[in-house]
Amino acid sequence: MSDQVRSTTRPNLRGVFIPEHNLSRWTDETSPDHDRPKGDIEFAESAVRLLGPFSDPDGPCSEMEARRLVEKLAQTLRHHLAVESGAPLIAHTTANLERILELATEFEKFLNSLDDVTRYIVRTGGGDIPGFPDFRASRKNRYEIFPDWIHGDLTKFIASLNGFASHVDLTAAIFADRFAGEGNNTNLYKRLIGTARTDLIQQGLLVFERFKPDQVKATVGGKLHQFLMRVFEYATAKKAEENAKFDTVFKRLVGGYRSYKRADAHYEKLFQEKQVLSQDPVGNMQRLQEIEAECEKARSAMRSSWRNFVPQLQY
Repeated sequence: MSDQVRSTTRPNLRGVFIPEHNLSRWTDETSPDHDRPKGDIEFAESAVRLLGPFSDPDGPCSEMEARRLVEKLAQTLRHHLAVESGAPLIAHTTANLERILELATEFEKFLNSLDDVTRYIVRTGGGDIPGFPDFRASRKNRYEIFPDWIHGDLTKFIASLNGFASHVDLTAAIFADRFAGEGNNTNLYKRLIGTARTDLIQQGLLVFERFKPDQVKATVGGKLHQFLMRVFEYATAKKAEENAKFDTVFKRLVGGYRSYKRADAHYEKLFQEKQVLSQDPVGNMQRLQEIEAECEKARSAMRSSWRNFVPQLQY
C-alpha cells in the first residue's frame, strides 16, 4: 500500500527548521484491522467443516487448528489483495535503480571535490577553531547523533560510497537480465510473490492436504475447490462464483502438485529398492545403474512439477 505524501519540518543542529518531504512509497505492510476478514463467520465454519471430521482434539489436525488455519488463510488473502494492486512495476524499479546510481555517483564526485579545509571541518566537527566555541556539538552528542563512519575520515566514507555505487550498478544489470523477457508494466510483487489468488490456492491446498491426505483433486466443484471458495468468501464478503476467478489457475496449480506427489512417490520407491540392492552392489550392478538413471528422471520430474505448482520460482 502507499503511504500519504506529507511535508514536515525538522531542526538541524543549529536550530534552523528545514523542510522535510516524505515521498509517497509502496509498502507491503498493512494493519491488523485491514487484514481482518470481512465475510460472514458462516463461510469460515463451512470451510472448517470441509476439513473434517476431526479425530484428534488437540493435535495438528484438530478442529481448533483448522479454525486457526482458515483464519490465517483469509487474513493473508486480504493482505495480498490490498498490497498487490499498487505494487511497483519493472519500469519503476529500473528507474529507481538508475536514480540511486546517479545520486550516489554525483555525491561521490562532490565529496571528492571538497577542499582540505572543508574536509578538516567535517572530520573534526569544527573542533579547535578559535572563536567558534558553539560551532560544534559536544563530543558526546556527536557520537550519539552520527554513525561511526562520519567521525573521522571522509576518504573512508567515499570509498564505502563508491562500493555502494558499484553494487547498485551490478544489481541493475542483473535485474535487467533476469527480467529481460518481461514487459515494463509487469507487476513485480505478483511476479515474485505470486498473485493473491495464486497464494490462496497454494497455501489452501497444503492446509487441505494436511487434513485430507491424498484427497487433493483438480476438480472444479470438488471439496478442495469448495474449501478455497469458502475461504475467499470469508475473507472478502464477495460471492466466490462471480469474483474468485481462479478456476483455470486452480487446475494448473493442483495438476502440478499432483504430478509432484506422483514423482515423489516413485522416487521414494526407487530409493527403497536401491537401499536393499546396495547390500550386494556387484551382483546388482546393472539394476543399480538403471535405478540411478530412473532416479534422475524422477528428480527432474519433481523439479518441473514443483515449478508448475509454484510458478513464482521460474522468475
